[in-house]
Amino acid sequence: MKLFLKTSYVLLAIVFTNMTACKKNSSNAPNSFSATINNNSFQASGVIGVDITSIYTFDILATQHSGSDSTVIELSFPDTLTVNKTYDIGGSNSGGAFGTYYDGGLWYLTAYRSGVSGSITLTSLDKSSHFVAGNFTGVAKSTAGDSIVLNNGKFSSNYTQQ
Repeated sequence: MKLFLKTSYVLLAIVFTNMTACKKNSSNAPNSFSATINNNSFQASGVIGVDITSIYTFDILATQHSGSDSTVIELSFPDTLTVNKTYDIGGSNSGGAFGTYYDGGLWYLTAYRSGVSGSITLTSLDKSSHFVAGNFTGVAKSTAGDSIVLNNGKFSSNYTQQ
């Protein structure tokens, strides 16, 4: 759990630094991330993908800004997943895949909690051009026991290797 939180904080710092310091360019055109969260639309204003080769993990981070508020969704999954195969997110059968949601006040996780579930399907993975895309759904819980439902999740992202 400590490794998870440490990794998440580091990646969030990278995302916020990149999103506030960099201007959009045409090479980021395919980057997108959307979902329905408790029947509300989430459309990311920034998406970053990272292949953390030292731990064989992809991390996709998406943020949505509204005034001074930010919402963040993170998907983390093994870089060994196969395209067009559905994998569990969270729970005991996740194989290392999990999701995180932060709304400015609480962290919601699909791992380390009872009653969480979800799935991820990669629809595209091109390791030579550093591009990944897929679909996801899930139920995540906060430490307070509140839950959120994520449906119709879709992402596509160029990624860097770290």
